[in-house]
Amino acid sequence: MLARRGVTSWLAALPTAEDDRIAALVAAVADRVADPGHGLAGIHLEGPFLSPEHAGAHRRELLRAPSSGVPCHYADPSVRLVTIAPELDGSLALIRSLRQRGVAVALGHSGTDAETARRGLEAGATLVTHVFNAMGPLAHRAPGIAGVA
Repeated sequence: MLARRGVTSWLAALPTAEDDRIAALVAAVADRVADPGHGLAGIHLEGPFLSPEHAGAHRRELLRAPSSGVPCHYADPSVRLVTIAPELDGSLALIRSLRQRGVAVALGHSGTDAETARRGLEAGATLVTHVFNAMGPLAHRAPGIAGVA
């Protein structure tokens, strides 16, 4: 049905949840991702490395910085996209590590300033998750991620 509408592949987006729950979901879809005949091209992990001040629909109590430890499921080859708030401790190192593995990185759920957003891009981020939503506002003297995008 999706192919008739021009959709040939997609990512399963997983919002922030308990690590064991996300790990189980990643494991459950990994076989489908590995099947070239299936349209599921990979997984988008949107969390838990998001700013609590810009959590949106994500559960604030589960958000944290990469410096507190990266869950094992981040290493799964089916993970193709990760959204990260670049101002969190350890985010830039995680962005570099993910990019070295070929994982796309998006900046998002962040209230960071333009300089830190640019550092995220320099570290390897190439996308922004839902511009203007769950991030600091665009202002002429403080453009933030939206202005950098």
